[in-house]
Amino acid sequence: MSKQRKDWERIFEDHFCHQLYTKWGYRIFRDSEVTVDKENCIHWDKLEQFWEDTQRPTLQAVKSELGHDWKKDLGKKIFEQLQEKPLFQLLRDGLKVNSQHTLDLLYFKPERSDNKHQEELAKKNIFSAIRQYHFTSAANARQEEDDRQSIDIVVCLNGFAIITLELKHTLAKQNVLDAVKQYCERDTERPIFYRAFVHIATDDEKAKIATTFSKPPVKDDFREFNTGLINQKISGDDYAVQYLYNEILAPDSVLNFIERYLYGNTQGWIFPRYHQQRCVKRIYNDIIQHYSKKKSLNLRYLIQHSAGSGKSNTIVWLVQNLRNLHVKNQKVFDHIIILTHRINLDDQISKDFLKAIGQAGVVAYCKKSNDVRLALGDRLENYRNPEIPINAPVIVTILHKFSFLKDLADQTGKNICFIIDEAHTNQEGKLHEKMVDVFDEATGQTIQQKVEEEDDEQEELIDEIARKEFPNLCFIALTATPSDKTIEHFGREGRAFDVYSMDEAIAEGYIMDVAKNIITYETLYELNYKLPDDHQQNEYPTLQVYRALKLKAFEDDEVIKEKCKIIVSIFKDRTADKIEGKAKSMIVTSSRLSAVKYKLYLDQELKKRGLKWKTLVAFSGQINYNDTFYSETKMNKSNNPQNVKIEECFEKGDEIRFLIVANKFQVGFSEKMLHTMFVDKALQDRNAVQTISRLNRIYPGKKFDTLTVDFTNSYDKIIKAFRKYQSNVESHKEANPDDLYKIKDELLKRGIFTMEDVEECVQLFNSENPADVVPLSILLTKIKSILQAKAKSDKQREFRTLLARYVSLFGFIRALFRLRFKDKILIDFNIFTSLLYKKLDPTMSTEDLEEEIKKVKLKTFDIEKISEGVQEPERGDDDEGGNSGGQRGDGNITRVRPMTTVEEVVIAINLRFKERVSPEGVTVVENYLQALQKDNDLKTTIKNNLTQNERQVYDLVIKSIMDKLYTDYIINHSPQHYGELTQENIQGFINQSAYKMLREILRTAV
Repeated sequence: MSKQRKDWERIFEDHFCHQLYTKWGYRIFRDSEVTVDKENCIHWDKLEQFWEDTQRPTLQAVKSELGHDWKKDLGKKIFEQLQEKPLFQLLRDGLKVNSQHTLDLLYFKPERSDNKHQEELAKKNIFSAIRQYHFTSAANARQEEDDRQSIDIVVCLNGFAIITLELKHTLAKQNVLDAVKQYCERDTERPIFYRAFVHIATDDEKAKIATTFSKPPVKDDFREFNTGLINQKISGDDYAVQYLYNEILAPDSVLNFIERYLYGNTQGWIFPRYHQQRCVKRIYNDIIQHYSKKKSLNLRYLIQHSAGSGKSNTIVWLVQNLRNLHVKNQKVFDHIIILTHRINLDDQISKDFLKAIGQAGVVAYCKKSNDVRLALGDRLENYRNPEIPINAPVIVTILHKFSFLKDLADQTGKNICFIIDEAHTNQEGKLHEKMVDVFDEATGQTIQQKVEEEDDEQEELIDEIARKEFPNLCFIALTATPSDKTIEHFGREGRAFDVYSMDEAIAEGYIMDVAKNIITYETLYELNYKLPDDHQQNEYPTLQVYRALKLKAFEDDEVIKEKCKIIVSIFKDRTADKIEGKAKSMIVTSSRLSAVKYKLYLDQELKKRGLKWKTLVAFSGQINYNDTFYSETKMNKSNNPQNVKIEECFEKGDEIRFLIVANKFQVGFSEKMLHTMFVDKALQDRNAVQTISRLNRIYPGKKFDTLTVDFTNSYDKIIKAFRKYQSNVESHKEANPDDLYKIKDELLKRGIFTMEDVEECVQLFNSENPADVVPLSILLTKIKSILQAKAKSDKQREFRTLLARYVSLFGFIRALFRLRFKDKILIDFNIFTSLLYKKLDPTMSTEDLEEEIKKVKLKTFDIEKISEGVQEPERGDDDEGGNSGGQRGDGNITRVRPMTTVEEVVIAINLRFKERVSPEGVTVVENYLQALQKDNDLKTTIKNNLTQNERQVYDLVIKSIMDKLYTDYIINHSPQHYGELTQENIQGFINQSAYKMLREILRTAV
């Protein structure tokens, strides 16, 4: 360890411990000064002192019974009991010595201030910190000051080690990731790593925490634990992570975590993220302050927490903190009522409550209105339910089961806190039709789409609450996407009471940024043809009824059939292989009738193509189509014979890849394998964000390349909606691949690096030698130094912004189109810009760079894998391809000229990319094309008809001849590829391409 690094970290550690001592009365020790039982992680002197101060008679009796080795015997009992429960649970329960004696291990503060005895006991809890805690107990580790064998700070409560901290300092050229790495390099089988219930890795600016470790430990065991995207310094020269010693490790805070937050078992437990405990604490303190002054409630809180924020746990912890809240020795709430829309998801809340509370008779789960009345203490003559506790402190019920104003009128003598969970429209609700404008930019016309929507019961409830005052009620509404009306009624000074934004959730790795890859089908099609001629891949067909699509009703059968073809093609090409070949998609339709048609025609299209993927449909009630009544149960029967919940069937069925929905599963649905969404319903405002955010769940193997294809041209409204809840949302509507070259040229003009630097970077990046990471880092550091020397800070920011634009646009283009060898310069430049962009981050460490290299390699592998086996078409001097290919007689299909008619554009899907024919299959096709060039009968027939209509000649004369030639060739030369190569779309494309090639050869030879 360098002197400089040791000094900076020592200063930080000194300050940290000084704050614990001066603010909270922690006793500070060095490991070399005290004797600690490293097997049980107990500082026995402090534990014995606590027992002497609080339970002296019991302790004396235990000592008398156990004799001289009482500590050893109690240590065994502690060890045994910790095999069955985590440390925080043992601290709550106390140590059962025998049938006669139990020793309390801590005391919580009483809810009532008139409980003086309990209050005095709580004051006798002993908080301490041990510096440089050597977890090996090895004397030589202390002598050598081996920091790998010691933890910077271990926090103890009554002698029990409960929290560990590893500190770094950015001025010592180390940061929080180095602290994480240090934890991961340790032997986490040592007791301190599974006894302590929280492990904090921190530098002077950022922090991460872990509860339990994987075997072996990995960096993903740690999660962010910061006050926001940036930890702001609040005063003077104090560190940005001051909240750790000023808030989190305050004795009352630690005791509250143990009493009301931590839950789980010896295999794993839950500790709140920073925003969760902040939210609960702010509401708790605000209620106390308000109730103390007003002696009444009439309170409203809006909690705007993004998807991925852990709202279910936040609800649990709100309940745990508020259900026994007292102000001036008076209990504030008679009931806590959770109103949820999660008829299919309330199991999640129930399980969390069972784990967290674990106490019978506390929570009533009510799915009927009479159950709610029982739980509120009403005596009903003709209704009984033994599963519902009478007068339950906590009630969980479904939003529409609570007839709000009527039920409240009967509860005026009680104080009730309502926690209103975000509306999740998964159940049968009231549908209403409305018309939504859809604008056609090409024609300048605005047409209307009829959509069925369900009432937003949360918003209706909030609107109802806003009309009256409720002196005995408190309302807490949680939502990721509050409407303007909700903010007006429930917000404070125009904003939510507590905010955990999408930006934070994305930055902390809890959700994906799904706004990056949203595209209209029109843009998808047009973008393909912005590629240079030698670049066109013809990956996306035109809609054969494209104009009709915009002018006909969205329920038109032919339009839906055409969209089904496109959906299957895009899914096959862009989605099927994602997430280790298990990716799924959702089709969002405008009405139940549309959903029925999509189900029928999509199944038909999949069967026609010989694909084994299956579909499910979700809509409420029944719908009549062609004199037949359809329901989701009836339509799903073949793929869901047991009639399990649709979301369960969709999750567990590997072959079920498509979920077609009509006003269901657009909110609150959390399927981590969902990768692609096809939107055939006009979306805007919060509904757009809620719907498309179904794709944002994190899952191992799921890359940040989700795709949303919008058939309704709602792109501008969707992007506008995301910008309301998320910053830095880029619009790719005008995306042009040529811009990649423009940005590249602009960066090179700055004179900070050269193409030789790019080539050297890529060469080192592609090296198999791990030692080449060092020269790669040196190269990037050199470029960084040049930038800092040549450019002022504003120009440096501008330069980094250009790098970011290149990386973003490249990622967008790559998500939609496969790049070829011709694009190697763009691919290499992306590797370089990705690494340099990260290098210019002032917090970038060597370890960060190594991680970034791994990420970029994964992304690049995608491109390289796709490019394998693709031959770059050779060209003559004429770059327009007039003398293309066929004249040299090798018949390579990559030389087929672009088709020119609309019909041909639909058919001419580039075989190399679109159909994923195996390399062996491609060879068979190439050999077939070469054989055709030697077939004089075929060539004579084509030559005799050169002056006739090309298409008619093919349809009336050539098609039947070539179909027979093709099938005979496959059967005779490669029968094992017959199924692969004789699918109608593949065979048709190959024969039409071959005909076009032979016709061109013969035409130019005349």
